[in-house]
Amino acid sequence: QRLKLWSGAQFNLAHCPVRGVLDRLGDKWTTLIVIVLSQRPHRFSEIRRAIPDISKRMLTQTLRDLERDGMISRRVFPTKPPSSENRCWSRSTR
Repeated sequence: QRLKLWSGAQFNLAHCPVRGVLDRLGDKWTTLIVIVLSQRPHRFSEIRRAIPDISKRMLTQTLRDLERDGMISRRVFPTKPPSSENRCWSRSTR
Protein backbone atom coordinates (compact mmCIF):
# COMPACT_ATOMS: atom_id res chain seq x y z
CA GLN A 1 0.00 0.00 0.00
CA ARG A 2 2.79 2.41 0.85
CA LEU A 3 4.49 1.79 -2.47
CA LYS A 4 1.27 2.55 -4.34
CA LEU A 5 0.78 5.71 -2.29
CA TRP A 6 4.38 6.81 -2.83
CA SER A 7 4.48 6.03 -6.55
CA GLY A 8 1.15 7.82 -7.09
CA ALA A 9 2.36 11.02 -5.39
CA GLN A 10 4.07 13.80 -7.35
CA PHE A 11 7.63 13.75 -5.97
CA ASN A 12 10.44 15.82 -7.39
CA LEU A 13 13.29 13.30 -7.27
CA ALA A 14 15.84 16.05 -7.93
CA HIS A 15 15.16 17.33 -4.39
CA CYS A 16 15.09 13.95 -2.67
CA PRO A 17 17.16 14.16 0.57
CA VAL A 18 18.52 10.65 0.07
CA ARG A 19 20.09 11.71 -3.21
CA GLY A 20 22.93 13.60 -1.50
CA VAL A 21 23.81 10.64 0.70
CA LEU A 22 23.86 8.28 -2.26
CA ASP A 23 25.95 10.71 -4.29
CA ARG A 24 28.51 10.91 -1.48
CA LEU A 25 28.63 7.17 -0.70
CA GLY A 26 28.47 6.15 -4.34
CA ASP A 27 31.87 7.67 -5.02
CA LYS A 28 34.61 5.06 -5.53
CA TRP A 29 37.12 6.57 -3.12
CA THR A 30 34.58 7.44 -0.45
CA THR A 31 33.36 3.86 -0.27
CA LEU A 32 36.89 2.47 0.04
CA ILE A 33 37.89 5.04 2.68
CA VAL A 34 34.76 4.41 4.76
CA ILE A 35 35.44 0.66 4.63
CA VAL A 36 39.01 1.21 5.86
CA LEU A 37 37.95 3.63 8.61
CA SER A 38 35.09 1.41 9.78
CA GLN A 39 37.62 -1.00 11.29
CA ARG A 40 39.41 1.55 13.50
CA PRO A 41 40.88 5.08 13.34
CA HIS A 42 43.70 5.42 10.78
CA ARG A 43 46.37 7.98 10.10
CA PHE A 44 46.67 9.44 6.60
CA SER A 45 49.60 7.24 5.65
CA GLU A 46 47.78 4.11 6.87
CA ILE A 47 44.81 4.91 4.64
CA ARG A 48 47.18 5.53 1.75
CA ARG A 49 48.81 2.11 2.26
CA ALA A 50 45.41 0.43 2.53
CA ILE A 51 44.31 2.03 -0.77
CA PRO A 52 47.55 2.17 -2.78
CA ASP A 53 46.03 3.41 -6.06
CA ILE A 54 44.60 6.63 -4.58
CA SER A 55 46.66 9.79 -5.05
CA LYS A 56 47.59 11.99 -2.09
CA ARG A 57 45.53 14.82 -3.54
CA MET A 58 42.41 12.67 -4.00
CA LEU A 59 42.75 11.16 -0.53
CA THR A 60 43.13 14.60 1.02
CA GLN A 61 40.14 16.00 -0.86
CA THR A 62 37.92 13.01 -0.09
CA LEU A 63 38.83 13.10 3.62
CA ARG A 64 38.06 16.84 3.74
CA ASP A 65 34.70 16.28 2.03
CA LEU A 66 33.79 13.44 4.39
CA GLU A 67 34.75 15.55 7.41
CA ARG A 68 32.76 18.53 6.08
CA ASP A 69 29.73 16.27 5.59
CA GLY A 70 30.06 14.92 9.14
CA MET A 71 30.77 11.35 8.08
CA ILE A 72 34.23 11.16 9.65
CA SER A 73 36.10 13.06 12.32
CA ARG A 74 39.72 14.12 12.41
CA ARG A 75 41.75 14.20 15.60
CA VAL A 76 44.96 16.25 15.67
CA PHE A 77 47.67 15.32 18.18
CA PRO A 78 49.92 18.02 19.68
CA THR A 79 53.20 16.47 18.55
CA LYS A 80 56.12 17.83 16.57
CA PRO A 81 55.54 17.52 13.70
CA PRO A 82 51.75 17.54 14.14
CA SER A 83 50.01 14.24 13.46
CA SER A 84 46.36 13.33 13.06
CA GLU A 85 44.07 10.36 12.60
CA ASN A 86 40.69 9.97 10.95
CA ARG A 87 37.80 7.89 12.16
CA CYS A 88 34.38 6.95 10.88
CA TRP A 89 31.36 8.10 12.86
CA SER A 90 29.21 5.34 14.30
CA ARG A 91 26.45 5.21 16.88
CA SER A 92 29.01 4.55 19.63
CA THR A 93 31.12 7.64 18.77
CA ARG A 94 28.35 10.23 18.63
